[in-house]
Amino acid sequence: MPETPRPVSDLMPLTVVAVSSNAPYKEIARTLAEWKVSALPVLAGEDRVLRSDEDIAEEVRQDVVARLFPHQRSTVEVQVNEGVVNVDLRVDAP
Repeated sequence: MPETPRPVSDLMPLTVVAVSSNAPYKEIARTLAEWKVSALPVLAGEDRVLRSDEDIAEEVRQDVVARLFPHQRSTVEVQVNEGVVNVDLRVDAP
């Protein structure tokens, strides 16, 4: 029986927490602890992430896709455009 599709919101938090590029280390540490996360996006200005799209895509492939879909890595495509991540997962029915 095929598994019922689940929305991404079941796997990821709805609130995205980020820090500005000039945030003091104490603020970054406090934010990491408060939100119980191990990494934060760093923003330049109000909405521009300080990472290349390819850097972000590679990190998503290695840290997220590999962990959540270890047996289906070849069927997961990650694309990033201006910091916005799109993940296309194709699952074949058994």
